Amino acid sequence: MIPVVLGPPPTGFDGKVKKRGQAHLKRYPDRSPSQLTDYWNWEPCRLRLKEVFQERCGYLGLCTLDGQVDHFIAKAVDRDRAYDWDNFRWANSRVNLLKGRRAFLDPCSARDDWLSINPASLEFTVGAALPYPLWPAAENTIAVLNEIELLTARKSYVQPFCLENDWNLPALDVAFPLLARAIRALPAPPSPS
Repeated sequence: MIPVVLGPPPTGFDGKVKKRGQAHLKRYPDRSPSQLTDYWNWEPCRLRLKEVFQERCGYLGLCTLDGQVDHFIAKAVDRDRAYDWDNFRWANSRVNLLKGRRAFLDPCSARDDWLSINPASLEFTVGAALPYPLWPAAENTIAVLNEIELLTARKSYVQPFCLENDWNLPALDVAFPLLARAIRALPAPPSPS
């Protein structure tokens, strides 16, 4: 997992997202989470998240073209956090959909050795340094990240980083740093399949 420092929200966030969202929650206390107005999709908010996460899904750790605002603590779990900047993460749309209400490892409090990736299979595994109390969240995270559609997409995603049967590690450092690090840790880096 690639740790991320969220930092401050974009200028104007309190007026455009937080206060409007809080007023919306008070006005419509019985609305389901899916019926909440998506003030979090205010363009400067989305762009700031995308920038902070370096255009990478916070959970997969790889660049994503279909990123979206994820509520780390799901709206269905705590609707009062629906408009809190510190509850937003940038996520691949499929990861966000599959995550749902599950407890997940948080890229904003994670260490980079909590999850690792197998360079041959591209499957995520729990890192040796993960604290034991976080194992249930890690298992949920890995179950989603290793879902067959995401795994298949990951395999397709990394193919352009193979140059003449060797890895383009400088490019992977930017697009998928967790994989680049795992390849460098091998005694003899495998060729991509």
